[in-house]
Amino acid sequence: MRAAIFAAFAILAFISFNPVSFAQPTVAEACESFERPNIDCACVASRAAVYERVSTDQTRPLIAEGYLYALGLDNSYEASMEAMMSDPIAAMAAIEMYDQVGGRPENINDYEQGCVIAGASPLALAAPSEPAVVDEYIAGCTASTGDVRFCTCDASRKTTRVSDLEFEAYYRSFSDYSDSDATTTKEMTEARAKKMGVSSAQFDSLQSSARNKMSAHQAEDEAYCAVVTWADDEPGVDAETRMEAGFEPGLVGRLAPQTLNSTVVSDAEADPLEKARAIVDTACTSDGNSEQYCTCYKAEFETEIVAKAVSPGVALAWAVMANGGSGMTGSEQVTLMQSIPQADNQSAAMMFMETMDMGESCSQGPAAAAPKLEGTPRERMMTVCIAENEDEALCDCMVSKMEAQFNPDDFELMVDIREAEHRGAEDAFAEVAAERGLSREEAEQALMNNPAIIGASMSMGASMMQCMGGMPQMPTFPAMPGMGNGQ
Repeated sequence: MRAAIFAAFAILAFISFNPVSFAQPTVAEACESFERPNIDCACVASRAAVYERVSTDQTRPLIAEGYLYALGLDNSYEASMEAMMSDPIAAMAAIEMYDQVGGRPENINDYEQGCVIAGASPLALAAPSEPAVVDEYIAGCTASTGDVRFCTCDASRKTTRVSDLEFEAYYRSFSDYSDSDATTTKEMTEARAKKMGVSSAQFDSLQSSARNKMSAHQAEDEAYCAVVTWADDEPGVDAETRMEAGFEPGLVGRLAPQTLNSTVVSDAEADPLEKARAIVDTACTSDGNSEQYCTCYKAEFETEIVAKAVSPGVALAWAVMANGGSGMTGSEQVTLMQSIPQADNQSAAMMFMETMDMGESCSQGPAAAAPKLEGTPRERMMTVCIAENEDEALCDCMVSKMEAQFNPDDFELMVDIREAEHRGAEDAFAEVAAERGLSREEAEQALMNNPAIIGASMSMGASMMQCMGGMPQMPTFPAMPGMGNGQ
């Protein structure tokens, strides 16, 4: 129901959709500025454009600004995010829309997935030659992260922010413990300063200055290194596959402006009622409902929605809202939602809010009974026990003790009851009694006249504990078995 409510709000937010250019030069130019040989920036632009086309007016700026944010470039992403979150209902609706194409992109991987060029080498990264400790810095970083290219990039960016002495002081401030006699902070500072040929005060000033300068560019530098290294281990795809921009086949073309209104709208207008009925039918069945329930639900759809809708388009819009476009791909649902007239969407949204109890009066009907087990009573009891406990050795012990404590007829009776319970019988005791030509009352009376079966049942608890040896879970044997010999 939550998904259906969000879908309704999503369509209400979506009806103000205004097409934007399918090419996104801002995204393309930002991508190209990094000059990465293994990234297809045209593919990235197409991918961003798909996200934009499923955005509302309020959330559309998030896409380009979010990409600039992921790249570490100037952006207004936080302002765009605040604008979206200022209306929680619209924000939830936007999330529902983005879910149709895999969710809103949140990092560089999301924006560029499916756009890595097969066989292309990543951007070359050269380690800086100065200062002398930079090799030690890269080696320590690699040992910690396991990513030598990221560490090389990180070192390269940091050394451009500070002087050689500042970088060395920064590095030694957290890594140099070579003087074993230095135990206090003051002593370690003196030892590190001595190695650099500076005073303690100069050392503190150098490392503090380095940290301040690096901190001012930390987000930018971390983003840059993530951008140029994230795809290092990606296998990449060929040019034809990159045309899909990492989405399901056909989605990019389906959302292109030239095809949007020519295909989906004509399909919807051709017979919106049949489309609506197909969605309702597919959704009901795919949700695991019984034939009896779906027959009832579809009848309610005809009387409560189709008959009362002011136009066939309203019935179609309601079907999409209530069922999430079941049976359609994400791209098909998005384009269908775009094709429905605004007035129909508004009417359907009101109708949806008034019919949220659709189907509550319908019944699933009696559950279909599982087929009976075959084999001897012991074999059937072993099958039931293993299905419930997943421990063959435990079951062998328990079934053996059970078989030993009951006479053959009573043991078979007990197994019949346990099997009926296992198959989901509403009243296993009554079902087994009926199979023996008895009513439930007659079976209960027979039980009262059979002290042997009562005694054996009561002793089963201790026997099971012996088999389980302190194991916490016990199978559910019938506490009140039916009837057996001695009737």
